[in-house]
Amino acid sequence: MPGPKEGHLPGGYAGTPQGTRPLPPYRRPHRGRACCGICLLLKVLIKIIVAIVIVLAIAALVVWLVLRPTNLVFYAENAYVTSFNLTNAGILTYDLKMDMSLRNPNKKVGVYYEDVEVLAFYGGQRFGWINLPSFYQGHKNTTMIYPAFGGKPTMISEGSVGNEFNRDSVKQLYHIVVKLKTNMKFKVGSLKTNKFSARIVCDLLVPLAATNSSGEVGFSRTKCDLHVL
Repeated sequence: MPGPKEGHLPGGYAGTPQGTRPLPPYRRPHRGRACCGICLLLKVLIKIIVAIVIVLAIAALVVWLVLRPTNLVFYAENAYVTSFNLTNAGILTYDLKMDMSLRNPNKKVGVYYEDVEVLAFYGGQRFGWINLPSFYQGHKNTTMIYPAFGGKPTMISEGSVGNEFNRDSVKQLYHIVVKLKTNMKFKVGSLKTNKFSARIVCDLLVPLAATNSSGEVGFSRTKCDLHVL
């Protein structure tokens, strides 16, 4: 019985002819290689961002070491009322005067105060407000301002402050809060920062002028707090 023909396998599967190579098996493209370019780009961008942040941090440190900025300092130097009366109908009549110092101790940093508004509060209620002109404060400079409130009776809620007013009237020493609202910006050389909102808050015990002049009770110089919004 003749065997199978040379060059053929059983089952009708034809072998690879001599002198030829078999085709490699089909392989699906590897997606990881396609992503390598994007991953490499992301790594480069991250390194650039980190380098920029480091450079900016070093620059800020150098500027700080050169300028040595010091916090601004604010004081209520003097304050008194010549009139401060609250009627049963909740009408407050008042005459409040105040001397306030703003100190810039920095050698190379100037300060702009713009849109300056000063407000007075008693028992948490605003009873007086005035606007002051904008101004620039130079290096190592102390600027004095003199807010004055009065001449216009104000309606407040007598029920919420009546007891406080009665206690303060006995002492002739009134708990008044004065807030200076302003937009500030700093100047270093020819460079200026963007504006930012600030509040300077003075929590005061204000005597009657008559009591103050008698020497029995006087105003105590009071430091004010700066709040950046």
